[in-house]
Amino acid sequence: MLQKVLITKDDKIIYRREFGKAMGEEELKFLLMQLKKEVNLDLTKNLGNYISFQNRLSYIIERDFNLFFILISGLGDEPEDIEIELKEFRNEFLNIFGEVLTNTIDSSLLELLNPIVDKIFVNLRPKISLIGFSGVGKTTISKLIREEEIPTVHVPTITGKRSIIKIGKLQFILWDFAGQEQFSYLWNSFIEGSDAALLITDSTLENAEKSKFFIELIHEEAPYANSAIIANKQDLPGALKPDELEKILGLKAYSMVAIDPKNREKMIRIISEILAISTESSPLLRPIFERDLLILDAQNAYDRGNYDNALCYFEKIATICLELGDDSLGKEYYEKAHNLRIQLSENSFPPAQVSEIPEEPEMPEITEPNPSPTQISDDPEVSFAPEVLKNTDPLPESHEKLKTSTTLDSIDAIEIPENLQNPIEKNKTKKRFFHRRKKAR
Repeated sequence: MLQKVLITKDDKIIYRREFGKAMGEEELKFLLMQLKKEVNLDLTKNLGNYISFQNRLSYIIERDFNLFFILISGLGDEPEDIEIELKEFRNEFLNIFGEVLTNTIDSSLLELLNPIVDKIFVNLRPKISLIGFSGVGKTTISKLIREEEIPTVHVPTITGKRSIIKIGKLQFILWDFAGQEQFSYLWNSFIEGSDAALLITDSTLENAEKSKFFIELIHEEAPYANSAIIANKQDLPGALKPDELEKILGLKAYSMVAIDPKNREKMIRIISEILAISTESSPLLRPIFERDLLILDAQNAYDRGNYDNALCYFEKIATICLELGDDSLGKEYYEKAHNLRIQLSENSFPPAQVSEIPEEPEMPEITEPNPSPTQISDDPEVSFAPEVLKNTDPLPESHEKLKTSTTLDSIDAIEIPENLQNPIEKNKTKKRFFHRRKKAR
């Protein structure tokens, strides 16, 4: 799947188009700097690609103008297909701006490239495979996504079905294959090259145990695919909960009742989250973006001692997660809200707006060999407040901190103008304790 499209000129990004949100600014800077080192080692090489982590960076260079055309995609995309799109993109750019490259190009004019880049995304659109045994609801989910009539009687799918789904700017290829064992010889080829593999279960213990076979198949045929479980038929009695299925199959599980047409948006958001598609691709993805911002707000409020606000944020996050089908995260924030509510009812927190952590007072110098307790300083001690959050990996203090400055002092670095920076960056992990001051006894 295409994630980013970049054009750099004289070591500055002049054009940027986002489709994925998985890569942070620091990782992007590293990739661009590695690219420059690579091309400087071989001045005859103007076309190539290299792999970093789970991304493939493909490039083509116009050395006369110091121009780099870059496509960043997943590892599941074929290099030959990317090369074709890259060359066409370079040619289209030169046809439009070739005569003015010696001057500074107005950034507003570069928006003329957007339709061209959108076409590249369509040509490299992600492949999503719906996997599972017969009768678990693969075809029902496929029809739910396509807004077709939901079947009320199970009709086995013969061989498989390929559909192109378009929602706003978001497009992907959906593969629904036959789950009967007589068609098992086709399963490998259907799964191969998938960007995402959704394992559909009917949420029974028997089906969950049998579905372990598909986990192995995904690892063999689509090792770079993002995988998840769709815990279908949650409306039936005795259905295993998503967290139970996660323990059995080892993948994140999302709850689903595919026969309910109201769950179409929920299913689209699940797919988009698995693919890490940016929220600008479709308005249906906005709740995911809203949830991520609320998590930032919640942590910031808790850090500052605004516990009433933090409680409200925890409850909102839990509600959105449940709407998105992310039951495990929803349950986590529900428990955080519950624990915080208990702490507030017991008045076990200091007043709100605690902006700074008090420093531990210095103990006076003890001159006598065996001082009595009354000779010890009576300065108030500093202790740790009770821990409420299960997850102690806080996010940045504010949304503005997500806008990482990417201008480098080194002349060999790639500069990323502030107006082109990606506003969403992965949360940095940092252990932090919450302090409060006790009254001296």
